[in-house]
Amino acid sequence: MAHLLTGFYSLMTVAFLIWCVVLYFREPKRKLYIRFGAAIAIFFVLVEITMLLFSVGLSPLNVVLAIIIDLLNFLKIIVFVVVGMTMTARLGITNFPLIRYFRGKTANIEPNFLRSFALSILIASIVVVVYSFLLFKITGPELSSILKDLEVTAENMSFSSQFTIPLLCSLIGISLLEEIVFRLAMQNTLAFFLKSKQKYLIAVLITSAVWTMGHLLSLEPVWVKALQVFPIGIILGYLYKKYGFESTFIVHLIMNLVMVYLSPELVR
Repeated sequence: MAHLLTGFYSLMTVAFLIWCVVLYFREPKRKLYIRFGAAIAIFFVLVEITMLLFSVGLSPLNVVLAIIIDLLNFLKIIVFVVVGMTMTARLGITNFPLIRYFRGKTANIEPNFLRSFALSILIASIVVVVYSFLLFKITGPELSSILKDLEVTAENMSFSSQFTIPLLCSLIGISLLEEIVFRLAMQNTLAFFLKSKQKYLIAVLITSAVWTMGHLLSLEPVWVKALQVFPIGIILGYLYKKYGFESTFIVHLIMNLVMVYLSPELVR
């Protein structure tokens, strides 16, 4: 069942990418957001390059494949950011409010935004980390057979033995890319096209479900991972609508950093 859902997830993400490409070329105002999309894509690629530079034991073939994947991700990020920002604006939600705040563009931003933003990130981070910790502590999951076949262990995925720049860069890249695809692009595109009074809630639920499918093969039993990821997706979806992309990225990254650090104690 988990393999079937994961395959369905792959089909949906490819279909969504194609849909976004179509929307991108049909959008007459895409030039408004291309620079922003390119800036985020460049940041992502720089993070990935840093990870490669500090990695050891990579074969030339692996490096070449990583560069090709990063170039493809560069283009995908531009498409997803442009489409996501377009749909966000059409829904009346402020794009990247934290960046706008520090650039002095405070129109449509609450006067106490920075305080509320920081407090919301703190509360959300505590909630998702404590929830994940208790869930894993009670259920005692183990790495999936797929990861075990790849000779991945909880110990070599963590910070417990040694802090590594490649691991940090990997977590930054994963958090950034997932939030771009799911919260920025998918959630807001679905919300814009859905015809319902509760369209944003429905979009959050659908996006969280799709996001969950992409994580099912990481742990066994699979329901533990589903029970972790789906509620967190809803929290991140709400955060995006209230406090923008930056809030979801920061909370996602904090969760990944802490849970990877704790993984040897929680995951067998």
